[in-house]
Amino acid sequence: MNRMDRPKVRKMVAPEVLYESRASLVLSKPAGLPVIPGRSPEDQDCLRNWAQKRFPDSRILVVHRIDKPASGAVLFARTPEAHRAYSMALERGEMDKRYLAVVDGEACPESGEITIPLEDSEQLRCVVPACQKENARVLRTGFRVLEHFGHFCLLEVRLWTGFRHQIRVHLKEIGHPLAADPLYGARGSLYLSNLKGRGRYRSKAEPEKPILDRLSLHALSIRFAEVPSGEIQQVEAPLPRDLAFLLKALRKYDT
Repeated sequence: MNRMDRPKVRKMVAPEVLYESRASLVLSKPAGLPVIPGRSPEDQDCLRNWAQKRFPDSRILVVHRIDKPASGAVLFARTPEAHRAYSMALERGEMDKRYLAVVDGEACPESGEITIPLEDSEQLRCVVPACQKENARVLRTGFRVLEHFGHFCLLEVRLWTGFRHQIRVHLKEIGHPLAADPLYGARGSLYLSNLKGRGRYRSKAEPEKPILDRLSLHALSIRFAEVPSGEIQQVEAPLPRDLAFLLKALRKYDT
């Protein structure tokens, strides 16, 4: 078995400071770490708490979140003034947030915009379309294909609005869910056998290990007007090793 055939197990890595100023803080969140504390004991450790310990003289204020199983850039405010400004920019769709998503299906449209309204479903414990709901808020998710593979695609996604699981549900609704998404997709993890096919994949007696065992979604960049100067900041989060390895495997095997 060559090096390309050996899947790597994801390990929790420390957050990284991508940008800081007196009013703003952009961190690279590792997959598996929530932005804010969750209900379960294992989710009490979170990105906000990490930032508060790192910058004890600032009050770390949450501007937006990304899902716990996703990775990438997250913006925090360090002053109430910045928090108000960034929250309003998000509400007006003035903050440019870009994501990378590996999705199911080779025949994905080259580009498009999804505007399906969504709502939380207490019965299903997930997010569902709210098309039948009067005066439902229109949500906007733009996308374009960066790369086609045999059974998957790599998309750049722009999030114009903010709603829980918006990207995940919108992509599912157009028939191209995240390639790894246990809630809205066909599978929770990706294996070499998903890329090569069971008939072409050979392993030893031990169970096959996943290439990617979390959401195939990465918050790539965020563009915002700095407070109070108004200077435009564009901050990008490097691609994590597990997603980089997945893309390498897709280019080699899923063609």
